[in-house]
Amino acid sequence: MLAGFTRMTYSLAVIMLETTQSINNFLPTVVTTAVSVYVGKSINRSLYDYAIRAKQIPLLRNHAPAETCNMHVKEILA
Repeated sequence: MLAGFTRMTYSLAVIMLETTQSINNFLPTVVTTAVSVYVGKSINRSLYDYAIRAKQIPLLRNHAPAETCNMHVKEILA
């Protein structure tokens, strides 16, 4: 549930490995967290995405807007 809600993947699996001290449960834990993250991404946003939007924190986008793709910075000669 935590992996699907917060999108924590490998770190959560390592924490569970250290908590249980059972190497036999590590691979099923990794598979389960991967599936829960995939299902969570397909259903809704992460808990942290909601928190960032609620606090109105400015955040850079993953890609540039289409209007700015062909803009170039002018060279400044010293």
